[in-house]
Amino acid sequence: MKERIKDLYRNKFLKIFGAESAESAGIVEQVGEELTSFKKGDRATILPAFKFGNYAEYTSVAETSVFKLPDNVTFHQGAALTMAGGTAYCGLYLKGKIKQGDDVLIKGAFGGIGSLAVQLGKLAGAKVRGICSTENRKM
Repeated sequence: MKERIKDLYRNKFLKIFGAESAESAGIVEQVGEELTSFKKGDRATILPAFKFGNYAEYTSVAETSVFKLPDNVTFHQGAALTMAGGTAYCGLYLKGKIKQGDDVLIKGAFGGIGSLAVQLGKLAGAKVRGICSTENRKM
């Protein structure tokens, strides 16, 4: 994975360099004049719900769909977390309105979205139970 993010022609967008899929991460190479959240050298990942088609040398994304990536998270991990993590977050917090003390059942708790939903549910203070296939029961 080539790991760079570059500015688009306009001042309000970033351009992703070397993205290999809808889930992408890289390093900010340049930012537009109106952007304030990022600077050259920042590690970042894209929320793919806002921009698909990253199988190109460059792809443009709005600043609102790019997130800083902590140093202890690899580019591959960061790219993978945006799709599965975003889906889990939307299901629990936006649709499910999860709160401390809730009882939550995660179907498919061993998969990418399910395993993150378990962690987010616990983080919210909910009592989380998960179900999965028998070969994954020792999760």
